[in-house]
Amino acid sequence: MLRAAAQCLAESGFEAVRLRDIATAAGVTTGALQHYWPSREALLEQALEQVSVDLLERWATATADAADPWDRIVVLVDQLASAPDVRRHCSLWTEFAAAAGRHPFLRPGFRSIYDAWRTLLTTAVSDGVATGRFTPRLPAEDVVTVLLTHMDGCELALAADIDVMTAERLRSLTLELAADLLGRSGSSAGQ
Repeated sequence: MLRAAAQCLAESGFEAVRLRDIATAAGVTTGALQHYWPSREALLEQALEQVSVDLLERWATATADAADPWDRIVVLVDQLASAPDVRRHCSLWTEFAAAAGRHPFLRPGFRSIYDAWRTLLTTAVSDGVATGRFTPRLPAEDVVTVLLTHMDGCELALAADIDVMTAERLRSLTLELAADLLGRSGSSAGQ
């Protein structure tokens, strides 16, 4: 039911999705949804958070074996760019951000997910600075902010299906930007 709710959110948006749409997509009745969630908003909030938590767990697992800080950054970017149905993922993330801006009850969940994603990237950057692998051109915290903002912009372009952005382009541009900001001169960014 949560997967169906997430799919409907990505397709229709927070304000437009109806319980009937979710029930149809999940193959259940609206009564079944109301049995488990006290409101439409509670269902949508849990669906957004569950999809995000699943994604963060996947990214944390993918980076667990990558000891090298650059390898962790590459894995994180690869996980983002190669997500199953990347456009739907980007639409859902963009919708979550927009809905959190309009609905204060969604903000803590959005902030929690955003902070967890930021922590994964910050840890890789900090480890690279500490080991001398990176010599950032900006303070490490600013590098992370620039990279996250860049990736969010790429996700927005993918969600809107703007033809200048593809998953492959998101990957290559993000790794080139990261390599430059982190002072990885003389190496191929994608490696």
